Amino acid sequence: MVLRPVHAGELVPAGALGAGEDLAVRAVAVPVASGLSDRIVAGAVVDLWHVPPAPGGAGTPGEPSAAEPVPLVQGVTVAQVDEEAGTFVAGGPVTVHVLVAEEDLPAVLGAVAGEGSIAVVPVGGTR
Repeated sequence: MVLRPVHAGELVPAGALGAGEDLAVRAVAVPVASGLSDRIVAGAVVDLWHVPPAPGGAGTPGEPSAAEPVPLVQGVTVAQVDEEAGTFVAGGPVTVHVLVAEEDLPAVLGAVAGEGSIAVVPVGGTR
């Protein structure tokens, strides 16, 4: 079984092969409102960060505009990137499907379902 995305024309490295029980990840759809790097494509390795909503509402004078971001998971693989149907404007809504280890699912699913936003950050040196 192939354990990571393999692109057209790419040779399959031995490290990408394994048994079905080695595949302990689940695809999670992460909505991203804006600011997605063009380096985030299928097969890219990314980190997910949760950005909580601003305390007391955004735009309050003297208050921070957002709470401190919190890392959710590091080094997850992008399985697919879907642009919203009918989105013709650059920077429109996008859904990034990432492969998340089973033990990280509660944190990621809680952040996706909760308030705030999720930032998808490409890991240096990836496509």
